[in-house]
Amino acid sequence: MPVEIPRNMFKARLRSSACQVGFWSTLGSPVVSELLGLAGFDWIAFDTEHGPADPYTTLLQLQALAGTATSGCVRIASNDPVLAMKALDIGAQTLIVPQVDSAADARRAIASTLFPPAGTRGVSTTARAGRYGAIADYPHRADAEICVVIMIESAAALRALPEIIDVEGVDAILFGPQDLAADMGFLARPGTPDVVTAIEQAVAFILARGKSPGVAVGNEADAQRWIERGARFVTCGADVALLGRGTEAVAQRMARVARPV
Repeated sequence: MPVEIPRNMFKARLRSSACQVGFWSTLGSPVVSELLGLAGFDWIAFDTEHGPADPYTTLLQLQALAGTATSGCVRIASNDPVLAMKALDIGAQTLIVPQVDSAADARRAIASTLFPPAGTRGVSTTARAGRYGAIADYPHRADAEICVVIMIESAAALRALPEIIDVEGVDAILFGPQDLAADMGFLARPGTPDVVTAIEQAVAFILARGKSPGVAVGNEADAQRWIERGARFVTCGADVALLGRGTEAVAQRMARVARPV
């Protein structure tokens, strides 16, 4: 029986008007990945730019998520063709590409995800992406299921947005408010009105061009606001923040019980 390439459900759902709700994962743990998948999110962003994750731990995370209905999206550490190839070879079908400030940067990102002649992705016939060789014609069929999400994290990227979204192969745009705020002069203040307004205008522009905008935020209230503004995919938290702040809150409550003033 022939082995089929998995359908990229994250890419497929971008075509609908509904918003996909996701969660950010930086811990690099397959156990955490499985828990997040079983929680019922539409997608999980595996962050290899910040945090300890490397290609091997990301492979384990993708394997853990495979038993759930949740899509795994990998943010590579930089706009680097080798990093893109490694992420795709271990089975990622959606790449989130940071450090894209121009149409030329976007074209380089797209090329690294596609096999020749369309792109420059290196060919492996035994990688996990092709089920270790079980999908004999994988290089001829893989490109259709690859999804490329370009991150907008700088003022330069905002200015180049009209050219970036016209690059063939760009499936979606994801705004990183923290880095964008820092580049605009508002370090650690992503809620600054100038930053929020810039993203709002960009989201509206992307929707008008028939593309899919997304925003990476760390709480439910901000996620809801961006959903109301038309975002097609959002994050609403991060594993390290949930664990850190959640356990701090428990410890503080128990300290008041155990050591009352």
